[in-house]
Amino acid sequence: MKLRLDEHSVRLRLGKSDITALESRGSVKTTTVLPGGYLQYGIETRTNIEKPECILSGSVLSVLLPAAQTERWIKSDDVGIYASVTVGNDGNKVQIILEKDFPCKHDDAEKQSDRFDDLANQQKIR
Repeated sequence: MKLRLDEHSVRLRLGKSDITALESRGSVKTTTVLPGGYLQYGIETRTNIEKPECILSGSVLSVLLPAAQTERWIKSDDVGIYASVTVGNDGNKVQIILEKDFPCKHDDAEKQSDRFDDLANQQKIR
């Protein structure tokens, strides 16, 4: 799973193995060790929410997804789930972007096999 952050978005790209884990366990997470600490990020499905949410607690970033929406996405050829979340009292918004990861030209063969090559070809993305 890859994480990309900028001022107004959280983007997670999931490989096939991440999607399989999300489907079977209802969550997938990764930890990146950094000097002086770590950053853990992941996705969890929830039956008690109606739209995606994003929570930062200490060094843990969690994206929460409605279980039914996640199940539909996993079983479809849809590339991503896209949502906008209001944060704070001043109306600022953060975009939540979850996408099935496509192959990259610089990936080795093992990494390529975990990407959604067939979906990338359907989308004419390369």
